[in-house]
Amino acid sequence: MTIYSETLVWSPPAELAAEAPYQLVLVDDGTGGRLLGRMSPGERAAIGDTVSLHAVVDGVHFFRKTE
Repeated sequence: MTIYSETLVWSPPAELAAEAPYQLVLVDDGTGGRLLGRMSPGERAAIGDTVSLHAVVDGVHFFRKTE
């Protein structure tokens, strides 16, 4: 899976304010589909980086960069 697009969220909704800034990513799943999720806390990725699914929490996909 690779990063297709990304952005940093600096002004989140009030319930996520303690987690800002966090990175939203649009991930190409390799089969023609795309998943919207977040990078795991402390992780950052750039367009074209390879990632793997780390966890799904409350329906939110969290990804980690892979080597």
